[in-house]
Amino acid sequence: MLLLMLAALLLSFSRGAWGQFAFAAALMMALTFVTSRSSGERLRILVVAVLGLVAVVVFVAALLSIPQVADLFKERATLEQSYDVGRFGRFRRYLLGAELALEHPLGIGPLQFARYFTEDAHNTFLNAFMSGGWLTGFAYLTLSVVTVAMATRFVFVRTPWQPIYHAVYAAYVGTVAESAIIDIDHWRHYFLILGVLWGLMAASRPYLAPVPPQRQLRAVPT
Repeated sequence: MLLLMLAALLLSFSRGAWGQFAFAAALMMALTFVTSRSSGERLRILVVAVLGLVAVVVFVAALLSIPQVADLFKERATLEQSYDVGRFGRFRRYLLGAELALEHPLGIGPLQFARYFTEDAHNTFLNAFMSGGWLTGFAYLTLSVVTVAMATRFVFVRTPWQPIYHAVYAAYVGTVAESAIIDIDHWRHYFLILGVLWGLMAASRPYLAPVPPQRQLRAVPT
């Protein structure tokens, strides 16, 4: 199943998808390793990680043996595409959009960014400011920061669903990080991950360790 999904992931030729998978997989593996309860389990994690990495490399090499796949992979693997650089390239649009956002505190409206700069913002944070103004922009920024901060608090809480929580947490952090270079506000699975994460946090609250009572100060005899 994993090899099937990896084949689909590679053949999507999406640099963002490649990067997010690598980041989320590494984060989930690290969390699983740190929170494991025995040295034997940690050893199994390392063995599975090494064998899995070898299997992925061999599988990707097999796919790249196909000339059409190799050519398109070489084209997509470069860091700078034609739409990333130039006067109205992706990264230049970030600066131009930020300047425009300062001039329009109420925003310019949804789907209007491309009318100014030929393409969409490809940055969810910037798109929020441009579409709905400063209120919308800071609302999405606050949602992202608060969710990551709150979710990190429950990473090490022992619950029956801790492995699932790690997977959802890694997926959310990777998605929010990618939102800085792509528009994710129309991704349905983003809202699904967000809801599941908050639901797991609510369910995990009873498992938080109780706060130890403060020690009472003893009166010093005179």
